[in-house]
Amino acid sequence: MPTPQHAPEDWFEAAKDPSEWNGQPLNPLMADTPATKPDNAHYELTVTTEGGETVTGYLSKPQRAHVARSMSLIGQSQIYEAGEFLLENLLIADGSDPRILADEDVKMAAAMQAVQAVKVLDGSLKKV
Repeated sequence: MPTPQHAPEDWFEAAKDPSEWNGQPLNPLMADTPATKPDNAHYELTVTTEGGETVTGYLSKPQRAHVARSMSLIGQSQIYEAGEFLLENLLIADGSDPRILADEDVKMAAAMQAVQAVKVLDGSLKKV
């Protein structure tokens, strides 16, 4: 079998492991290097898959509009929808594992965690 002209001489060795070429991962998601935390990250969100892998994503700080919309959904007992809204609007793509949105099981778990991004300070009101 002739060697393709564009392939390096060790093309046969590289073909033995389709995930690597000359020891380097073809897909950066397959690398074992941890994601770098973005500078504007306010929260780190992690989900453990059924296979035991940790999927990490980073969320920015929610703005007033995010809090208002999610609180409205929570008030209607739509907790998952509130988390999904927050996840889709606060997830920082750079540095986050794309499986957070691409894998439906991971996305559902991440959405339930994202609800915790809404923090409201305790307060009280009394008539004087």
